[in-house]
Order: sequence, then C-alpha cells, then structure tokens
Amino acid sequence: NTLQYYIKDENYINIRVSFFDYLLEKKIPKVREHFKNLDISTELFLMSWFENIFALTLKFKLFKVIFDLYLLNGEYILFQVGLTIIKIQENEILNLTIGEILKNLYK
Repeated sequence: NTLQYYIKDENYINIRVSFFDYLLEKKIPKVREHFKNLDISTELFLMSWFENIFALTLKFKLFKVIFDLYLLNGEYILFQVGLTIIKIQENEILNLTIGEILKNLYK
C-alpha cells in the first residue's frame, strides 16, 4: 500500500530502501559502491520517486505507461523503473559529485 510512503511509516520505508539497495548492489554494483563512497543514501531520491510514482521524473507519456504498469503489477514496477533510471545513467553517475548526483536523480 503506497499510502505508507505518504504517512512516512519509517519501518515500511526502511524495508523498501534496504531492498532497493540490495537490488542496486546485485544489478549495478559500481553505482552502489560509488554511492557508499560518497555517503549517499538512496532514500534521498527513492522516496520522492516512489511517492509520486515517477511523475516528476519522467515525461508524461512515459509516466502514463509506468502508472498503468504500476496499477497492473503493483510496487514491483517501482523498483524496476528506479533501477532502470540508474542503469541508463550509470556511466554519468560514476563521474558525478554528490550534489550533481542528487540534482540529477532527485527530480
């Protein structure tokens, strides 16, 4: 239930952040390591992404598709989209500073 994001249920959020970090470690380990080295918590951008289901991050046409997939498949799609956004930008992210990364991902 995404309502938990809006009421800021700390346990609910921590579980999702930990799971996303786990997926990031398995799927895009260089970026996860870069985040660790820069002391960047994925929670800084992940909760924004999940709260608005990427409406502020993606173009409207793509957002509509993601929203439909979210309605059909549930929260699972949010993790996939988040990982895909990072994967597409992997090479760029690895060369960015903390501020640049957060500005780039926290939209």
